[in-house]
Amino acid sequence: MRMISEKTQYIGYPNNNLPGIEMNSGSLGHGLPVCVGMALAGKMNKKNYRVYTVMGDGELAEDSVWEAAMAGHQYKLDNLCAIVDRNRLQISGNTEDNCPFEMDKATVLTEGTDAAIIACGEMVRPALEAAKLLEKDGIHATVLDMYCVKPLDKEAIVKAASNAKVVVTAEEHAPFGGLGSMVSQVVGAECPRKVLNIAFPDAPVVSGTSQEVFDYYGMNAEGIAKAVKDVLK
Repeated sequence: MRMISEKTQYIGYPNNNLPGIEMNSGSLGHGLPVCVGMALAGKMNKKNYRVYTVMGDGELAEDSVWEAAMAGHQYKLDNLCAIVDRNRLQISGNTEDNCPFEMDKATVLTEGTDAAIIACGEMVRPALEAAKLLEKDGIHATVLDMYCVKPLDKEAIVKAASNAKVVVTAEEHAPFGGLGSMVSQVVGAECPRKVLNIAFPDAPVVSGTSQEVFDYYGMNAEGIAKAVKDVLK
């Protein structure tokens, strides 16, 4: 790879000889932690730049990556973007041999029989927090992390909906053609239930940070919990 990189514009090993690359590392999980520091420095210095980091999927086995991810959430670093290169490679071989990963399977975060909350992307955490709020009021919810919407885990949707009274979806997307629409089609065909879709309006949205926009439209833990209660009435 090194020999190839000497003859082309592409790099075989990480380096910072390309314009725009401020830092490089190996496969030790340093990329996201360092970029968390860069993004936090930007916040502290009131700079409006964004920080991007590219990680290999094998690198995600490093604890430091997940510690950095939690720090990013703690410090609300909406100026940081992490990109994962799904190349299935790590130093010990193929990632599938060490930690199998199925693209079309939802992750069950909680289980309950009153409501099924199906979320994707940035709405997963507030959906899980909403379930905890509902639990305090005696409402038990299943929460599905639908991290892959194509192909869609229809089996998980049908199972969650069949065991619940209502279904609520949450996504940072328009109300049509996304997760809510897909879930509604599956539920309507397989196990009819009332389905409520929490999403952005089908119109230009307000501007602001991610959290400010989510709060404005009630796309947070409190808003999701309220929606579940309302649809259960």
